[in-house]
Amino acid sequence: MKSGSQLLAAAILALFFVSGCSLLPEPPPLPARHDFGPMRAEASPLPWSEAEVMAPEWLQDSALHYRLLYANPTEIRSYTRDSWVAPPSVLLANRLNAGPRGGSRRLTVNLQNFEQVFDRPGSSRVVMQFHAGLGPGADGAPVAERDFRFAMTTPTGDAAGAFSQFPALIEKAVAALRDWALHESVGR
Repeated sequence: MKSGSQLLAAAILALFFVSGCSLLPEPPPLPARHDFGPMRAEASPLPWSEAEVMAPEWLQDSALHYRLLYANPTEIRSYTRDSWVAPPSVLLANRLNAGPRGGSRRLTVNLQNFEQVFDRPGSSRVVMQFHAGLGPGADGAPVAERDFRFAMTTPTGDAAGAFSQFPALIEKAVAALRDWALHESVGR
């Protein structure tokens, strides 16, 4: 004959299995990896022969970096559950080299900033800053150079909000680079 404690243990065990193990905590969601989304087909050739993108050491990983300007503006943080599939400089180079290219100059991009910034809790924007050059000229130096800065407000103040806006920010940057490179090519 079973004792009362053995019956109680059996009943609890049976209840545990019948409930579908719902007494255990749910596992955390799997980490998510992101890119810039599907690339659009280019209507006309890009006005450069090839593009090279360089980045400082802190942007050479696949983390999505963010900054709390209202709390500690010098601290760069990164999300742990969400990341890029490759460093932003690699993703940007892939985008700038996708599709037909028709220019004779090489585009160089020095990525300086690529992060989400929070001006206050729950309110963020994604920012991207870079220096671009077209060249080389006869002396090996760029024939044209320009600084670019882009920002877009995110719909939510979290990783999902940032990842939802970066593709639009990238397309805005590519369009600006295209216009600038075309203008420089015509003017020279």
